[in-house]
Amino acid sequence: MKRLNEKGNTTIFIIGSFSMFLLFLLIIGSFSQVFILKEKASNNAEQASIVATGIVMDYLQIAIDEYDNTLLPEQYPFLSINLKVNSAKGQISAVNRNLSSIEVRNRAINQVLKGNLPGNFLLERFVSSNLSAAESKISSNVIANIENNDGEVKGTRITFTGERIQVETSTRYKAFKYDELLPEEKRYVRQTGIGPKLDFAHGLSGGWGVDIEL
Repeated sequence: MKRLNEKGNTTIFIIGSFSMFLLFLLIIGSFSQVFILKEKASNNAEQASIVATGIVMDYLQIAIDEYDNTLLPEQYPFLSINLKVNSAKGQISAVNRNLSSIEVRNRAINQVLKGNLPGNFLLERFVSSNLSAAESKISSNVIANIENNDGEVKGTRITFTGERIQVETSTRYKAFKYDELLPEEKRYVRQTGIGPKLDFAHGLSGGWGVDIEL
Protein backbone atom coordinates (compact mmCIF):
# COMPACT_ATOMS: atom_id res chain seq x y z
CA MET A 1 0.00 0.00 0.00
CA LYS A 2 2.82 2.35 0.95
CA ARG A 3 4.58 1.53 -2.31
CA LEU A 4 1.41 2.35 -4.29
CA ASN A 5 1.12 5.73 -2.55
CA GLU A 6 4.75 6.46 -3.39
CA LYS A 7 4.13 5.60 -7.04
CA GLY A 8 1.02 7.78 -7.07
CA ASN A 9 2.91 10.69 -5.53
CA THR A 10 5.72 10.26 -8.06
CA THR A 11 3.24 10.25 -10.94
CA ILE A 12 1.54 13.41 -9.63
CA PHE A 13 4.93 15.04 -9.20
CA ILE A 14 5.99 14.16 -12.76
CA ILE A 15 2.70 15.41 -14.23
CA GLY A 16 2.91 18.61 -12.19
CA SER A 17 6.54 19.19 -13.18
CA PHE A 18 5.75 18.56 -16.84
CA SER A 19 2.82 20.99 -16.67
CA MET A 20 5.02 23.65 -15.08
CA PHE A 21 7.64 23.03 -17.76
CA LEU A 22 5.04 23.48 -20.52
CA LEU A 23 3.77 26.67 -18.87
CA PHE A 24 7.33 27.94 -18.66
CA LEU A 25 7.84 27.22 -22.36
CA LEU A 26 4.62 29.10 -23.21
CA ILE A 27 5.75 32.13 -21.20
CA ILE A 28 9.19 32.12 -22.82
CA GLY A 29 7.58 31.70 -26.24
CA SER A 30 5.24 34.62 -25.64
CA PHE A 31 8.10 36.90 -24.55
CA SER A 32 10.16 35.80 -27.55
CA GLN A 33 7.28 36.52 -29.91
CA VAL A 34 6.84 40.03 -28.45
CA PHE A 35 10.56 40.70 -28.86
CA ILE A 36 10.49 39.48 -32.48
CA LEU A 37 7.42 41.59 -33.26
CA LYS A 38 9.02 44.64 -31.65
CA GLU A 39 12.12 44.19 -33.78
CA LYS A 40 9.97 43.68 -36.88
CA ALA A 41 7.95 46.85 -36.18
CA SER A 42 11.19 48.77 -35.61
CA ASN A 43 12.63 47.58 -38.93
CA ASN A 44 9.40 48.42 -40.76
CA ALA A 45 9.32 51.92 -39.28
CA GLU A 46 13.00 52.52 -40.09
CA GLN A 47 12.60 51.30 -43.68
CA ALA A 48 9.44 53.35 -44.17
CA SER A 49 11.14 56.54 -42.94
CA ILE A 50 14.04 55.98 -45.35
CA VAL A 51 11.61 55.31 -48.23
CA ALA A 52 9.70 58.52 -47.44
CA THR A 53 12.93 60.53 -47.26
CA GLY A 54 14.06 59.11 -50.60
CA ILE A 55 10.82 60.22 -52.25
CA VAL A 56 11.30 63.76 -50.93
CA MET A 57 14.83 63.83 -52.32
CA ASP A 58 13.65 62.63 -55.75
CA TYR A 59 11.07 65.42 -55.89
CA LEU A 60 13.62 67.99 -54.77
CA GLN A 61 15.75 66.94 -57.74
CA ILE A 62 12.73 67.47 -60.01
CA ALA A 63 12.26 70.94 -58.51
CA ILE A 64 15.91 71.78 -59.19
CA ASP A 65 15.64 70.58 -62.80
CA GLU A 66 12.49 72.65 -63.35
CA TYR A 67 14.13 75.72 -61.86
CA ASP A 68 17.26 75.36 -64.01
CA ASN A 69 15.21 74.84 -67.18
CA THR A 70 13.23 78.01 -66.46
CA LEU A 71 16.41 80.06 -66.13
CA LEU A 72 17.98 78.82 -69.40
CA PRO A 73 21.19 77.52 -67.79
CA GLU A 74 22.99 77.61 -71.15
CA GLN A 75 22.84 81.40 -71.01
CA TYR A 76 23.15 81.79 -67.22
CA PRO A 77 25.19 78.80 -66.03
CA PHE A 78 26.26 80.60 -62.82
CA LEU A 79 22.60 80.46 -61.67
CA SER A 80 22.28 76.69 -62.15
CA ILE A 81 21.41 74.83 -58.94
CA ASN A 82 22.41 71.54 -60.56
CA LEU A 83 25.87 72.97 -61.18
CA LYS A 84 26.16 73.86 -57.49
CA VAL A 85 24.87 70.42 -56.49
CA ASN A 86 27.48 68.70 -58.67
CA SER A 87 30.20 70.83 -57.12
CA ALA A 88 28.95 69.94 -53.63
CA LYS A 89 28.90 66.25 -54.56
CA GLY A 90 32.59 66.38 -55.40
CA GLN A 91 33.45 68.05 -52.09
CA ILE A 92 31.31 65.68 -50.02
CA SER A 93 32.55 62.47 -51.69
CA ALA A 94 36.17 63.63 -51.31
CA VAL A 95 35.75 63.91 -47.55
CA ASN A 96 33.33 60.98 -47.04
CA ARG A 97 34.52 58.16 -49.28
CA ASN A 98 32.36 55.58 -47.48
CA LEU A 99 29.09 57.22 -48.58
CA SER A 100 27.02 55.76 -51.41
CA SER A 101 26.26 57.84 -54.49
CA ILE A 102 22.66 58.31 -53.28
CA GLU A 103 23.85 59.54 -49.88
CA VAL A 104 26.26 61.96 -51.54
CA ARG A 105 23.51 63.27 -53.81
CA ASN A 106 21.09 63.74 -50.92
CA ARG A 107 23.61 65.58 -48.78
CA ALA A 108 24.59 67.81 -51.68
CA ILE A 109 20.97 68.72 -52.50
CA ASN A 110 20.21 69.49 -48.86
CA GLN A 111 23.32 71.61 -48.51
CA VAL A 112 22.79 73.60 -51.71
CA LEU A 113 19.06 74.20 -51.21
CA LYS A 114 19.56 75.25 -47.60
CA GLY A 115 22.00 77.91 -48.80
CA ASN A 116 20.13 79.01 -51.94
CA LEU A 117 16.45 78.93 -50.94
CA PRO A 118 16.41 82.03 -48.70
CA GLY A 119 15.30 85.01 -50.79
CA ASN A 120 14.96 82.97 -54.00
CA PHE A 121 11.18 82.98 -54.40
CA LEU A 122 11.20 81.21 -57.77
CA LEU A 123 13.25 78.31 -56.45
CA GLU A 124 11.06 78.10 -53.34
CA ARG A 125 7.95 77.97 -55.54
CA PHE A 126 9.28 74.95 -57.44
CA VAL A 127 10.39 73.24 -54.24
CA SER A 128 7.06 73.82 -52.45
CA SER A 129 5.08 72.60 -55.46
CA ASN A 130 7.07 69.38 -55.69
CA LEU A 131 6.90 68.77 -51.95
CA SER A 132 3.11 68.83 -52.24
CA ALA A 133 3.31 66.28 -55.06
CA ALA A 134 5.67 64.13 -52.95
CA GLU A 135 3.22 63.79 -50.07
CA SER A 136 0.79 61.49 -51.91
CA LYS A 137 3.71 59.37 -53.14
CA ILE A 138 5.00 59.11 -49.59
CA SER A 139 1.68 57.66 -48.41
CA SER A 140 1.39 55.06 -51.18
CA ASN A 141 5.03 53.95 -50.93
CA VAL A 142 5.02 53.69 -47.13
CA ILE A 143 1.83 51.60 -47.34
CA ALA A 144 3.44 49.28 -49.91
CA ASN A 145 6.61 48.95 -47.84
CA ILE A 146 4.73 48.07 -44.64
CA GLU A 147 2.40 45.61 -46.40
CA ASN A 148 5.34 43.87 -48.09
CA ASN A 149 6.88 43.33 -44.65
CA ASP A 150 3.64 42.06 -43.05
CA GLY A 151 3.20 45.13 -40.88
CA GLU A 152 0.03 46.96 -39.86
CA VAL A 153 -0.82 49.93 -42.10
CA LYS A 154 -3.78 51.09 -40.01
CA GLY A 155 -2.71 53.64 -37.43
CA THR A 156 0.66 54.29 -39.08
CA ARG A 157 1.65 57.96 -38.75
CA ILE A 158 4.14 59.88 -40.91
CA THR A 159 5.38 63.23 -39.61
CA PHE A 160 8.02 65.81 -40.43
CA THR A 161 8.81 68.47 -37.89
CA GLY A 162 12.22 70.08 -38.01
CA GLU A 163 14.80 67.98 -39.83
CA ARG A 164 13.69 64.36 -40.24
CA ILE A 165 10.74 62.28 -41.40
CA GLN A 166 9.43 60.06 -38.63
CA VAL A 167 7.26 56.98 -39.14
CA GLU A 168 5.40 55.28 -36.31
CA THR A 169 3.93 51.89 -37.19
CA SER A 170 3.09 48.55 -35.58
CA THR A 171 2.86 44.80 -35.88
CA ARG A 172 -0.03 42.72 -34.51
CA TYR A 173 0.51 40.25 -31.69
CA LYS A 174 -1.30 36.91 -31.47
CA ALA A 175 -1.02 34.90 -28.24
CA PHE A 176 -0.13 31.20 -28.23
CA LYS A 177 -2.84 30.46 -25.66
CA TYR A 178 -6.14 32.15 -24.80
CA ASP A 179 -5.72 34.62 -27.63
CA GLU A 180 -9.43 35.47 -27.52
CA LEU A 181 -8.98 37.02 -24.07
CA LEU A 182 -6.53 39.65 -25.34
CA PRO A 183 -8.21 43.03 -26.12
CA GLU A 184 -7.71 44.19 -29.70
CA GLU A 185 -6.12 47.49 -28.67
CA LYS A 186 -3.47 45.60 -26.68
CA ARG A 187 -2.34 43.53 -29.65
CA TYR A 188 -0.30 46.18 -31.45
CA VAL A 189 3.44 46.49 -30.85
CA ARG A 190 4.36 50.04 -31.92
CA GLN A 191 7.79 51.35 -32.92
CA THR A 192 9.17 54.55 -34.46
CA GLY A 193 11.74 55.00 -37.25
CA ILE A 194 13.55 58.22 -38.14
CA GLY A 195 14.96 58.99 -41.59
CA PRO A 196 18.12 60.91 -42.61
CA LYS A 197 18.31 64.67 -42.03
CA LEU A 198 16.56 67.03 -44.45
CA ASP A 199 18.41 70.30 -43.91
CA PHE A 200 16.87 71.98 -46.95
CA ALA A 201 13.72 72.74 -44.93
CA HIS A 202 15.62 75.38 -42.94
CA GLY A 203 15.88 77.42 -46.13
CA LEU A 204 12.12 77.56 -46.77
CA SER A 205 10.56 80.82 -45.62
CA GLY A 206 7.40 79.10 -44.42
CA GLY A 207 9.08 75.87 -43.38
CA TRP A 208 7.64 72.48 -44.28
CA GLY A 209 5.61 70.03 -42.26
CA VAL A 210 3.95 66.68 -42.82
CA ASP A 211 1.43 64.88 -40.62
CA ILE A 212 -0.19 61.90 -42.36
CA GLU A 213 -2.16 59.18 -40.58
CA LEU A 214 -2.89 56.05 -42.60
